[in-house]
Amino acid sequence: DSGIEAVRLYKVHEYGKEPNIMACLQEGHIDMVINIPIPTTVEEKFKQILEDEYKIRRMAVDYNIPVIINLQLAKAVVDAIENVRQKKVEIKSLNEYHDSLKEVYW
Repeated sequence: DSGIEAVRLYKVHEYGKEPNIMACLQEGHIDMVINIPIPTTVEEKFKQILEDEYKIRRMAVDYNIPVIINLQLAKAVVDAIENVRQKKVEIKSLNEYHDSLKEVYW
């Protein structure tokens, strides 16, 4: 068990069903939004999905809730949270962090 509470929320276009994503954002029940946009397409069936994604991201930004819209960034954030949970975080200088890297990319 990851210890992260998750609840299924209804989408924007499912108005009236509870719990709804927009109400939860407005009421401050959500700490972070991970909303990966689908590839843009001209097909009409995706129009509602694209509108929902935009409204969710827009409201999260309006309420100062962090929004992740990139799958690679989402993975990096989850990995970072897991690392913090597993070990004590030490305060180090930037040079000390650089020295502890296994691989250097520059």
